[in-house]
Amino acid sequence: MPLLIINHHYFREEKYNDGIYPINIDELNNEIKILKKNNWKIGNQIDMINYLNKKKEDNEKLAILTFDDGLKEQLKAVDLLLNSNVSCICFCPTMPIKEKKVLNVHKLHLLRAFNKQGYIFEQLKSNFDFKDFKINDELIKNQYRYDSLTVGRLKYYLNFIMQEQDIEKFLITLFEKSFGDENEYANKFYFNENDLIFLTKNNMLGSHAEKHKSLGQLNNKSLKNELNRSFEFIYNSTGKAPLGISYPFGGVSSVSQNIFKYVKKSGYKYGITMNRGINYINENLNVFALKRIDVNDINDWVF
Repeated sequence: MPLLIINHHYFREEKYNDGIYPINIDELNNEIKILKKNNWKIGNQIDMINYLNKKKEDNEKLAILTFDDGLKEQLKAVDLLLNSNVSCICFCPTMPIKEKKVLNVHKLHLLRAFNKQGYIFEQLKSNFDFKDFKINDELIKNQYRYDSLTVGRLKYYLNFIMQEQDIEKFLITLFEKSFGDENEYANKFYFNENDLIFLTKNNMLGSHAEKHKSLGQLNNKSLKNELNRSFEFIYNSTGKAPLGISYPFGGVSSVSQNIFKYVKKSGYKYGITMNRGINYINENLNVFALKRIDVNDINDWVF
């Protein structure tokens, strides 16, 4: 029984040269048509849980649409899907809702999208040792396969190499120069607690940890905090525990057997990576290491 999980992020009509790569209404409608034409049932979170619990082969093909990052604009996609009798799962990081802060990963996306090309590179070269940064190119290509090698190196340096306090100081200064007050921006950019309640009522909510950190870079104490604080915030806000988690970044540097163990202990029923592929429901499947594809790759997997 194949289970195909397809991930999305930004949902808007505008297109950009860098930083933000959204899908729009027409593209989402076309995705639904492609899946149905190829005999995929577009299911909801409960369908997926039921499939995972079967642990046996079946002829039915199940597709699950996911949206990461808890972005307010994704509610337009949710509305479109519900009006088409289709579902999805929105995986939400909880720190932006609690603290009204913009995640570093989104600061970077926005700065790249709304500033001239090369702006971030020049700022990094002026303030840090980015020009001397060395890393295996294959690792960069695997983690950021939709970006150029140059952009991938930038993102890897910011997400995995720089010290947290240096990243915070660097990005907040640039961000507020371009977009104004961070708290006001975050309040409009992310879901709020009422949105979480709405999504929960429709079985459409999951966790994306607390601060969107790469879990593979954390010690066990910090890992537990990332998992438990998100789980508890969603439970306290909605009255219902999240069923699953989408791992931030989700590639080979961000997941491990140790992380899967802690995810299970924290109360989650499944975990989704960004390791590409189709899941086959059998006794060997690790439900805390589910594979997923990006929407840009859909034509490589649906047929």
